[in-house]
Amino acid sequence: MSFYTAHQHNRYEFLWIILIILFIITPSNHVAAKEASDSVATRSSFFLKLSGEGEKLNIQTSILNPSNIIGLYENRIESYMLTGCNLKMLGGNTEVEMRLGYQNLTGDQDNSFSKRNYNNQINKLFYQFASGPISISAGRNKIRWGVGYSYSPTDLITQFKTPQDPDDRLCLNKGNDLIQLSYIHSSGQLDLVYIPNVSSDYSMDLIKNYRVGMRLYQYIDPFDLSLVGKIENDCKYSIGSNASVTIGNSLELHAEYLYQSYNNRLYPNPDIAPDQPFYPYFIQNNKVVHDAVFGGQYTFNNKINLTIEYLYNSLGYTSAQFNSYTDRLIYLNNQLLSSPQVALTGLSETAANYNIPMSRDHLFARLYHPEIIKALSIESYFLFSLNDKSGFIVVSPKYESSSQSQIYLRLQKFWGNRHSELGMIPNSLSAILGITFFITK
Repeated sequence: MSFYTAHQHNRYEFLWIILIILFIITPSNHVAAKEASDSVATRSSFFLKLSGEGEKLNIQTSILNPSNIIGLYENRIESYMLTGCNLKMLGGNTEVEMRLGYQNLTGDQDNSFSKRNYNNQINKLFYQFASGPISISAGRNKIRWGVGYSYSPTDLITQFKTPQDPDDRLCLNKGNDLIQLSYIHSSGQLDLVYIPNVSSDYSMDLIKNYRVGMRLYQYIDPFDLSLVGKIENDCKYSIGSNASVTIGNSLELHAEYLYQSYNNRLYPNPDIAPDQPFYPYFIQNNKVVHDAVFGGQYTFNNKINLTIEYLYNSLGYTSAQFNSYTDRLIYLNNQLLSSPQVALTGLSETAANYNIPMSRDHLFARLYHPEIIKALSIESYFLFSLNDKSGFIVVSPKYESSSQSQIYLRLQKFWGNRHSELGMIPNSLSAILGITFFITK
């Protein structure tokens, strides 16, 4: 499910977007003339992506959302324009990526969610300058340090990989506002990143706190190895590593591990009876976090690609915590007739603490066939909970009439009993039909 609302700072980003569009379309012959002697490999480029899709959800009665009491939408129409450029100027490169989007959510039932949203955001806007082995960049950027396909715990700066949508289909993920210093040599790289926390209301107190990240990458034939770390101004820290290796022309293996000194997730209190009027029902757990991914991919002779990953996250609920969570939901379901307001308040709180993945052990698999017939490809992937055998599967055929356009269908089905992690999902089946156009220059 994809929900987002327009925040107050969107109007500021919209003004920035207008200025950037004017900057992109303004003739820049003087810039090109000044940089004509520089490398052609970094010449200016431009792209435009226009996309729209419609979605139909089958809302089922579940203990997480009985009779759609929370009011989920059942129909979604979404369109967006993603545009960007790479401009060679001032001795370096400026990269821009921005998204202008519209979303209309409606429902067929009286209590369904209904809303129109405008999502205007700058995903990237940074300047990069390189001199010899030193590179400096400043602005909003997406930093990719991990090696996993469905999820990368060592993406400490920009975490945008999720098992539900590994490719960020709607281009909703924004980069971070940061300053990065890199030292590059023949077989490795050192990255230092400073990330101020900029307040969303753009007040005078812009920087409230900060994060500092580091990556040390080294290629030791045949392995790609990285050591990563992050520390925040309140002494919270994370440290991890990842590795990948390619064997022959077909097999790639990868692994990631992250140790995190803090845990921001809320957990149900198993020591409290589900019917006890106690607030809050969800409490914090100060234990450290261990996060790991092990997997690989294999490409067959017919170009079919198979990816398999095991995901472990100690943030997940224990059996006692998960049982406490479902017991609370069952009690609230039973209160719908006698105490509807109590049930609604409790269900809203419980739904807000639902998160995929909820348990600790999962298996992810993806099968991709690039050409079933000419111009027609198909992708299928699923997430399987090893703790209670629930899961979901996505099947997405895509027709590309040319390199500039594509039409796709996306079907997502959840399964599991009504007390399982993914079986309690209220939208049992989702169908999406979309179309995309590309322009590059």
